[in-house]
Amino acid sequence: LHALPAARRPVTRAARSLGFTLPQGQRPAAMAERKSAAKHAAAPAARPVKLFLGGLTRNTTTKQLRDHFVRYGRVLDCVAMRQPDGRPRGFGYVTLDSLAAAECCLAEVQVIDGRVIDMKRAVPGSASGPSGGSSPCAATFGQVSPLETARSSHSSSSGAS
Repeated sequence: LHALPAARRPVTRAARSLGFTLPQGQRPAAMAERKSAAKHAAAPAARPVKLFLGGLTRNTTTKQLRDHFVRYGRVLDCVAMRQPDGRPRGFGYVTLDSLAAAECCLAEVQVIDGRVIDMKRAVPGSASGPSGGSSPCAATFGQVSPLETARSSHSSSSGAS
């Protein structure tokens, strides 16, 4: 590194922080590129929004859902839920690329396959349901493993402690 003449040595971050510049005015162009990249990185990225679709008919397919919601924006994921044996479950999900597209969908009445469907923002599975998420009891007493729950219910029903 020091074998190069002083005019040809690369400028380190420490040198830049002290105000030293690259030879032949290269610093401003590099800084402009970095500022441009930082500006694009700082811009809020569109976050995908997942919507729950309830009340689907037995005949509604994933393709029908995708074809319906593509008019609101880019569809990242779409599924009409089915039982393991293939029977329809009557609900599904669609993930749109932006909040604006999702709000547009939610603002309008959606009719798919001749039926008005119930639509709302999807709630992550860990935040709802009896086994998922944190409850006030869990915050007070801590988490109880399923094994401890099984032991305590077994011991109380058999009379042993």
